[in-house]
Amino acid sequence: MRPLPWMDRIGVCVSAACGVHCALMGVALVVWPTLWLQQTRFGVDLRWLVILEMTLAVLALLFALTALGLGTLRHGRWRPWAFGLPGLTLVCSGVFTPLHDEPLLGSAVVLGGGLLIVLAHVENLRAGRRHRAAKPTAAV
Repeated sequence: MRPLPWMDRIGVCVSAACGVHCALMGVALVVWPTLWLQQTRFGVDLRWLVILEMTLAVLALLFALTALGLGTLRHGRWRPWAFGLPGLTLVCSGVFTPLHDEPLLGSAVVLGGGLLIVLAHVENLRAGRRHRAAKPTAAV
């Protein structure tokens, strides 16, 4: 089984994008009432933001579970899961529960979870590198 470091790299990007989105939502909350009121005036539908949040969360979850699972099979280290499981739990709690309706707390929970998922991917990459470096080469 070949290691898939590209999955961790994509996972870092998706999780970071999710985190940036959550951080920017804090700024958007300041102008949200104005945007919401202007939605009917200009015919702009803002429900796509909720769909974007859920899509980013699902992508982050899928990449994290796949990359961490394959990484653990490859290098046998469980430390990435120490960051990944709490991160996945926080993201799911912040996006798919009523906590999502709490603007600041929900954003903070998801942002914290996203950062933990990024750390899990980075740790998984490091464990994979250590495993490849420690692997003895066959003598010819």
